[in-house]
Amino acid sequence: METKNLIYKADYRIYPKDSDYKSHIKPSALINYFIQSAWLHAEELGFGYSQLIKQGVGWVLSRFRIVIEKMPVWPGEMRLETWPKGIDRILFLRDSEIFDSNNQRLAYLTSSWLVIDVQTKRPRRTLPQANSFIGLTSRNAIVDPAEALKFTGSPDYVERFTVKYNDIDINMHLTTYRYIDYIFDSYNLDFLNNNVPAEMTVNFLKEIPFGSEIILHRFENTNTHQFELINSNNGNVCFRSRIIFKQAAR
Repeated sequence: METKNLIYKADYRIYPKDSDYKSHIKPSALINYFIQSAWLHAEELGFGYSQLIKQGVGWVLSRFRIVIEKMPVWPGEMRLETWPKGIDRILFLRDSEIFDSNNQRLAYLTSSWLVIDVQTKRPRRTLPQANSFIGLTSRNAIVDPAEALKFTGSPDYVERFTVKYNDIDINMHLTTYRYIDYIFDSYNLDFLNNNVPAEMTVNFLKEIPFGSEIILHRFENTNTHQFELINSNNGNVCFRSRIIFKQAAR
């Protein structure tokens, strides 16, 4: 396979359903576009969902870090480029950059993925189909992998959610982008009018089934906010995130 095929490029038109009241793309929608592109690229390279499920394994997004220089807006278009770039222990790494229609970079991210056994939910340490594609490109959107997060102290804000129909995926678990929606749903419009996310790091730790009651904890330190989602049924911390905000442009 030619090296150029290791970089997947896709153009997306931004639709109103993916935008907020300020016409900015929602952070969850931006991540969802990346996940769609990663899924399509893996299929193209021969180690996507349709190929792996036959072996009883599948991809799970474990961590990501995104730096947002400027939010894409509606109406508009954006180009997303993504590529696999190596392995960090049992984590498969994939980076991405996002550009507007004038080729100005809007955002860039790095992500870490696990291959898990769909029955046992345990990580699979090897993926023969992917090995021949790992490390063939030295391009980095972000050099270091997304870090593992851990917080201490008492939260400044607490809210409860219940996982419902519109929140779940085909496995009847809270779908990836809805974790991010829960974070931003915890803010009032006054805060969102004055602040925009500049950087976000996310750790997905445990699945959250349909019907679960989730407790959101938010820890605030000036412009850096940290989050945990806890399953109230068993007390497990299922998700952590850190967002660095910057002042919204006037």
